[in-house]
Amino acid sequence: GGIARISENEKGFTIKNFSLEDGLPEDRVNALVQDKEGRIWFATTSNGLGYIQNDSIRSFSTNDGLPGKKLRSLALAPDGKVWIGLFDKGICSLDFRSQKPVFKRVSSAEGLASDNIYLLSFDKDGRLWSGSEKGLDRLSFNPNGGLEEIKHFGYSEGFTGIETSQNAVLPDKKGNLWFGTINGLTRFNPSLTEINKKAPLLQLRSISLFFKPIAETNYSGFWDQIFEKPDTLMLPYDQNHLSFDFFGVNHRNPEQVKYQWKLAGLDESWTPEGFQHNVTYSNLQPGEYAFLYRAANEDGVWSDEQSVHFRIEPPLWKRWWFISTGILLIIFLLWLFLRWRVRRIKRKSCEAQEKLKLETEVLKLEQKALQLQMNPHFIFNALNSIQALIGTQDEKTARFYLSKFSRLMRQILESSREQVIPLEMEISILENYLSIEQFSHGIHFNWEITTDENIDKSNTGILPMLIHPFVENAVIHGVTSKGIEGIIQIHFSKKENQLIVSIKDNGIGRKKALERKSQQDQQHKSTALLVVQERLELLDGNTHIEIEDLMEDGNASGTEVRVSLPFYEL
Repeated sequence: GGIARISENEKGFTIKNFSLEDGLPEDRVNALVQDKEGRIWFATTSNGLGYIQNDSIRSFSTNDGLPGKKLRSLALAPDGKVWIGLFDKGICSLDFRSQKPVFKRVSSAEGLASDNIYLLSFDKDGRLWSGSEKGLDRLSFNPNGGLEEIKHFGYSEGFTGIETSQNAVLPDKKGNLWFGTINGLTRFNPSLTEINKKAPLLQLRSISLFFKPIAETNYSGFWDQIFEKPDTLMLPYDQNHLSFDFFGVNHRNPEQVKYQWKLAGLDESWTPEGFQHNVTYSNLQPGEYAFLYRAANEDGVWSDEQSVHFRIEPPLWKRWWFISTGILLIIFLLWLFLRWRVRRIKRKSCEAQEKLKLETEVLKLEQKALQLQMNPHFIFNALNSIQALIGTQDEKTARFYLSKFSRLMRQILESSREQVIPLEMEISILENYLSIEQFSHGIHFNWEITTDENIDKSNTGILPMLIHPFVENAVIHGVTSKGIEGIIQIHFSKKENQLIVSIKDNGIGRKKALERKSQQDQQHKSTALLVVQERLELLDGNTHIEIEDLMEDGNASGTEVRVSLPFYEL
């Protein structure tokens, strides 16, 4: 029905009604309060706040900064602010002393027991009392008007009514506050409110390792003496999941005990105060730790902090001496590796130099062998014999032997470029050589070149220019010196991984041949045999030369040379 003002005069009473027509919101009015300026403030159920001044009405809604439209109660502060109790938005203050109204809200986020406000009232000390379905909240302010503290009064504090009734509050002349509740009337004297200066009695109830009480583990001895002689709990690196349960005893108001804790070595600051009194730390890294905890009573009086010291040992591979040993070992291994690497490089360098040296020696020996194989006497005699044929007009024979001679020279030059040549090419060179020697000396001698059946001449390799000096020696100092028809037998055989070459002649033997040799021939033979011997020494494997004098009835009947060479498969 709006708001009615009753005035007394000489004629009696005059009633003025303020309704929708006067600008009053059409709504239930729940509370009225008059400020020092004579403004009558009103709170409505669903249309916000307003005031009446000089019979004019002004309203405030959420568009003006009001937190909500549903209001229940009003209270006027000593500093002139109007405090509003809302249905579900907590408490709101309105500072109307400036040109623009300023609303400031206080809710459960700041510590109210409930945001559903039923009543508001200030006591003689300027503290605001707020009633809700959960009891009373007392709001204290600093000299600047800022909120300083919110203290709750409920069943634990002796307020047995619990849920207050709407706007059922009255301060009397003695300073008492009367509150109407659903369980009756309560009188409260704020001046008799004593601060509880006794901090809660703090105790550690349990320590758990992986949720198992430490008293039931191998570290039960630490728990047995923790209250008598505190010590540091030593744990291996894999026992790093700890839980702590602690409790503060406050007989005056046990439900309002608040707690804080921090783990020194991990946390930088204390946790926000709260009612939780247990905490779990998992996967803690090795190191020194101290678990600190404390409790406060309902008036914020804190107990002395208590602590539990423990150390998680690092694993073997993370300890300083192990790491140092590992670093030294790695440095030593790196040094060994570098030393081995340098030696290997030097060895390879030496091997490369040695190989190059050997290759150079082989090349020199091959060049010498080529020079020795192309004996100037042999070339001179062959060309003179061919020239003689041309002089006697035997051009056909001359062309035949000239062709053989040129072919022999080409074969010798071609074979000198190869490391290994086919055996059939070596046999062809020897046959051409023997044919030309026979022609140039004018002495008829026979020769035969044979191979074992298990030797494939086209797929068997032989080192070039090794056999020729022995064949040349058999021709020049063997069969041609005898004066009768001679024979030279050359045989190739295989024994295990060796190619055995036998050069046999029926000449005069080494002793008589030595007596007949000229100084130049002797030097040529010695040089040829030395070069062959040096080439064989450079080869891998068991290579050697055997020279045997053949005897018959006590007389020399020839010479046999056996040369063992590596067997090559092409």
